[in-house]
Amino acid sequence: MKKRKVSCFVVVDRSNKLFNVIEGIGNVGVWNRKIEERQSMGADVYGLPSPKSVNTLIQEYQDRFGYRYTTDSVLC
Repeated sequence: MKKRKVSCFVVVDRSNKLFNVIEGIGNVGVWNRKIEERQSMGADVYGLPSPKSVNTLIQEYQDRFGYRYTTDSVLC
């Protein structure tokens, strides 16, 4: 099975309807740990890797889910 190329990581805050996209990720595990930490504190956040471009991801999340893109981290 071929591993898919991951170029971005999307972090979504469902309670505030915000998301941001992190480019050029090296280790997905680092971001997953940060998300798990925030979830353990009660935040409604999740993240997922994606091979899509930043612009494509921003457009898709705004159009499909009505979430607002932010350059600020939603993990703060």
